[in-house]
Amino acid sequence: ILALYPFFLLVGLLTGGLVDALWLQRTRSTEEQLQQVNQFNMMQFELGVAREIILRLLPQDRPHNKNWAFEWVLKPQEAIGGDFVQFYEDGEAIGCVIADVTGHGVPAALLVGSLHELVLRFGHLEPHQALEGINRGVCASTPDGISVSMVLLKLYPDGDVLFDNA
Repeated sequence: ILALYPFFLLVGLLTGGLVDALWLQRTRSTEEQLQQVNQFNMMQFELGVAREIILRLLPQDRPHNKNWAFEWVLKPQEAIGGDFVQFYEDGEAIGCVIADVTGHGVPAALLVGSLHELVLRFGHLEPHQALEGINRGVCASTPDGISVSMVLLKLYPDGDVLFDNA
């Protein structure tokens, strides 16, 4: 029995060490999984905040005009996306911009935020001039491969419409 003691001691140390190694691996794996879950939850929270910001950029009220009725539905493919509609007053006309940014998700939503500001800056111009200014702003702040399809309309109380698209 004494001759077997070193063998059992060696097996015990090896087994204990193996169990400790397995426990450390399981702990490390659990910690990594917890970290990944926390990162995922943070991303979901941030996407929710970004979605709220984008939704607040969209018109909350429909413009009132006896000759024009306005309705729209926004259903982004992702939590946030690149769909955009904006109304603004321009003298007696109602300006309306409808746009779609290529792709979807966060990059498209970021560009929607820029579009909102660009429309405010250039929307008072004639449609073709406004789109030229908006296009310059988009090109200056957007990487290659992302584009915007847009129509800008000016709706007048007498029923006349001026528009341009890009």
